[in-house]
Amino acid sequence: MKSFICCILIHLNFLLPIAQADSARIATTDDFLNAALALKQQFEKITPYSLILVADTSEDLYQQIQQGEQFDVFMTDNAQHLKQLEQQGKAIPQSAFTYAIGELVLWSPDSNLIDSQGNVLLKKRFKKILIPNPKTSYYGQATQQTLQKLGLWQSLQSQIIQKSSVMEVYQAITAGKGQLGFIAVSQLTQLEPRLSRWSVWTIPRHLYSPIEHTVVPLNTAEQNPVAQEFINFLHRSLAHSILEEFGYTVP
Repeated sequence: MKSFICCILIHLNFLLPIAQADSARIATTDDFLNAALALKQQFEKITPYSLILVADTSEDLYQQIQQGEQFDVFMTDNAQHLKQLEQQGKAIPQSAFTYAIGELVLWSPDSNLIDSQGNVLLKKRFKKILIPNPKTSYYGQATQQTLQKLGLWQSLQSQIIQKSSVMEVYQAITAGKGQLGFIAVSQLTQLEPRLSRWSVWTIPRHLYSPIEHTVVPLNTAEQNPVAQEFINFLHRSLAHSILEEFGYTVP
């Protein structure tokens, strides 16, 4: 419930005016929200500036930018969106960089459902399995790659339910709308107390391509020192420590 409330509060920022000189508007994917909040808290603690976070799926944020929504920085796990923004002249050229590598896990609130080797997928002891949409999420692409390498992608089609992001997968399962699903390891850091007993399989890295979380300053960042300071902050060891606490690998 806490993360859901945070999402509501973040989305309320759409009602706020465009960031002033002492703040910057940061667009971040919803699966990265909790880590972004922790980065925001630390950034505001050590600088006189403030950050306005807006969280949504990468596709929705990309469309908002296309429609003229004013953001200073875009944080996403979809490198294609960054490439397109640079090609369209809406992002500072050659400024994007990878700040974190995500990790995929198969998770269930049922402590007895998933074993440490992921054999539940072979035994198919479930009615439905939730996954992020491979067309809209790099975590979804990683999920598809994993199931294909395991030879299960086709045989599981009748049991797969797709959601637009790992956040939607997580929310659906915690709401009791699914038994298990593929999510980001970072989401395990935000589990509610009632979900303290769960089972998980950490997907071996060789089964999927690296999930790179990348960031790019958009054109307005050139005139916004707060945005520039936040970009610099992401390179610092303090930010790296926060990212690692949330289960990310820092490249």
